Amino acid sequence: RKTEKLADAETTVAGRPGRRLDVLPSDGTAQTIVAWPADEPGRVHVLLASDVGDARVLGALEELAGP
Repeated sequence: RKTEKLADAETTVAGRPGRRLDVLPSDGTAQTIVAWPADEPGRVHVLLASDVGDARVLGALEELAGP
């Protein structure tokens, strides 16, 4: 597959700095990857989402961030 669009952005998850990568392959399925550091040294959290839309990505990140 060929990547049509690629966007890289800084973000914050649970008060921690993270990176968000949005990929749009040539088949039109949007994919999002968000990574941010865990509380444990040397570990990271990663959210992988495929074709669910920005609102659901943000909702999942809020759930993962906890109260």
